[in-house]
Amino acid sequence: MTIFGSVAFSQQGSFQLNGEIKGIDTGSVKLVSLLSDSSWKRIMIGRVEQGKFVISEKIPHPLRVYLVLNGRQYSEDFFVVPGSQDIYFDATEPKKFSSSMKVTGSPVNDEFVNYQKWMQPFYDEYYDRMSVLDSLNKVYAKEKPAFAFGEAISKYNLSIKILDSAKQDFFLKHPTSYISLWVLYDNSWFLYNLELVTGSFPILSNDLQNSAAGKQLAKRIDAQKALLDGNVFPVMIMTDSAEKKMPFLRKVEAKYTLIDFWFSGCVPCIAEFPSIHNLYSKYRQRGFDVIGISIDMPTDKQKWLDVISKHKLNWKQYWDIEGKEAKRFYIDSYPTTFLLDKKGKIIKKNIPLEELAVLLEKELR
Repeated sequence: MTIFGSVAFSQQGSFQLNGEIKGIDTGSVKLVSLLSDSSWKRIMIGRVEQGKFVISEKIPHPLRVYLVLNGRQYSEDFFVVPGSQDIYFDATEPKKFSSSMKVTGSPVNDEFVNYQKWMQPFYDEYYDRMSVLDSLNKVYAKEKPAFAFGEAISKYNLSIKILDSAKQDFFLKHPTSYISLWVLYDNSWFLYNLELVTGSFPILSNDLQNSAAGKQLAKRIDAQKALLDGNVFPVMIMTDSAEKKMPFLRKVEAKYTLIDFWFSGCVPCIAEFPSIHNLYSKYRQRGFDVIGISIDMPTDKQKWLDVISKHKLNWKQYWDIEGKEAKRFYIDSYPTTFLLDKKGKIIKKNIPLEELAVLLEKELR
């Protein structure tokens, strides 16, 4: 038995979102679509008057959106569908705004809420395993010994497999559901789920695959297939600090190579540098290499060079100006890493550094 319905694909036309915000008399709201396309507006604007607002636009099919109040407060994602629907927020306290959201009149959003409830136990297990790793990282701030991390990493990876298996089970049971399409699109942003996305997209109905959102996802998948595990990392055109262009990574020399996409303003990227530095210092003579690729803008070249100097990044550094090559493969979350073997084949994307440390300790003794 399934707890999910199946909303007919033929829904298209205009939607109207009637909003009520407790605690706000006047202000501005923006309804932002997670995708942009010529057939609908990505940003739809409304005005709050006496605590209420109305936004109405044409859409080709149900859209996954979020709402921004006065440029500061962001809602959770929800779905709008052709027709009229209502949304309510409590803005009397900032922390209440997102959690107080109630959407009525959108059957696809009702389906989304049911999906989230069904998936919650799998996510709870995943976050529990992540919490264990976070605790271990506080104890072992520099070294990541295999005896301490081995079992925790195995359980963490198992929780990911179970989570992905639950998603795929949902796709198999609901190939005509917009939730299946949008969950896949959401997962395409994080390349460690690329195998799940490419394997599950053909499950979707032809109508979903040929929808505006489906065509955009198909385009992403077609480009990202080059980054599947087991493929040789694709050749990219990079520049050095002198802005000399060169084909990147025609030959891999180390047994294991970590490619790290980052940029100078990326706080999470910079936070990983000490751990990467420790691994590089410990294993560089045993067959481990690191290659950094910055996607900084031309105006931020000096910032890029300053970060390299400040954090003593003594491994090879390349510049993918404005992220042109990264965009070609839809690498759009940072940091993004690829672990390669000695033949240049992708072993794993976005490998946790704790797992990498255990792998190197085992393989490069």
